[in-house]
Amino acid sequence: RIVTAVRKEVLYNGVSTSFKRYSQQRREELQHQYGIRTGERVVAFAGSIVAVKNVLSLQQIFHSIRETYDGTVRFWMMGDGKLRSQVQEAMEKDGSIDVRFWGNVPAEEMPLLLNCVDVLILPSFNEGLGMVCAEAIRCGAVAIGSEVGGIPEVIGREYTVPLGAGFVEGISSLAVRMLKEPQHQTLPAELDWSSTAATELSLIKSVLESE
Repeated sequence: RIVTAVRKEVLYNGVSTSFKRYSQQRREELQHQYGIRTGERVVAFAGSIVAVKNVLSLQQIFHSIRETYDGTVRFWMMGDGKLRSQVQEAMEKDGSIDVRFWGNVPAEEMPLLLNCVDVLILPSFNEGLGMVCAEAIRCGAVAIGSEVGGIPEVIGREYTVPLGAGFVEGISSLAVRMLKEPQHQTLPAELDWSSTAATELSLIKSVLESE
């Protein structure tokens, strides 16, 4: 009888090297290009505009941020999906929210936009690893989100808020605090392609040696 050993390991995705923080001069050029004035801040959502992303909460979240942040803030929605028209209608009816819907953004433009973002919000009901958070952090934004799935693993639990009663107030308050006191977030060492490749090679060698 042949017995085959089974070994399971988790291999993380890395972040593309195209996602990086640009120089201050380049960031200012991009801000001017996208119509952001000096001193204005940008709070964004990036992803599919669908139910699992909890996008119907964003109008309330954006409204609360605007009401409690003592400064000029713009809101960006990057992505598309079945709930876009519903979300867009709710936000456009809210006169306090200065929001721009970008639709689906070409991959090569995402690093440019993320270099203009101050705070990225991912309020999902369920989420895998949350790579958009990692991409935003690499570009110099602060990423916050719901305490579900792999989001805390990527951004740190201190940057997440549990779903449920008080979620909108909690994540809005966290966003305002990040706008007032920007943080330097770092990514887990595992979210690096060289680390993933080294781990995979080690696993292959260990399997071959056990044969």
